[in-house]
Amino acid sequence: MPREQPAAPPPLFAALRARTEAAHRRLEATPRLRRLLSDDYGRGEYVALLARFAGFFGPLEDRLLAPDRDAARRCGYRPRMPALSADLRAFGATDDRVQAAAVPAPEGTAAEIGCLYVLEGSRLGGTQIARRLGETLGLTPEHGLRFFSGDTAPGRGWKAFRHRAAALSDDADRAVAAASQTFALLQHHLEA
Repeated sequence: MPREQPAAPPPLFAALRARTEAAHRRLEATPRLRRLLSDDYGRGEYVALLARFAGFFGPLEDRLLAPDRDAARRCGYRPRMPALSADLRAFGATDDRVQAAAVPAPEGTAAEIGCLYVLEGSRLGGTQIARRLGETLGLTPEHGLRFFSGDTAPGRGWKAFRHRAAALSDDADRAVAAASQTFALLQHHLEA
């Protein structure tokens, strides 16, 4: 029997992937993210990185999940801040370690989807990072690794997100612009 081929991504997501690839690569090249997989990576660096992520995800999720917006809910977006907060608490870190990023509210459904593309997509690499941090820092999902290991089936969640989001909007230009801006803002926040 012939093997069933995976469904192609909706056109919106093919455009998002192709047209934001350079911005995604620049983000991955930031020193704080490259250091994650180093053999000499320390807990202090990790806690500082978690605080940086919290300073970005917190304000952006507040905007995306505001009562007057519904794209995140309709796409099934699961907020990342509870996991970040739990990880920071596991290390005794307080809110004063978190410096909030200046992130604008996305304007319109397509822009919201572009932002969500970046946030939801960040789950995909989390399992590899969690495995590595478990080895190098001795962390577990129960202590310090919820943000990176919190999704037990990231591929399945990603697929569902893509199809729900594509049903809400097909305005690739606005979604790509918002995703590119989100990548750039996160890069800037991590480099600051």
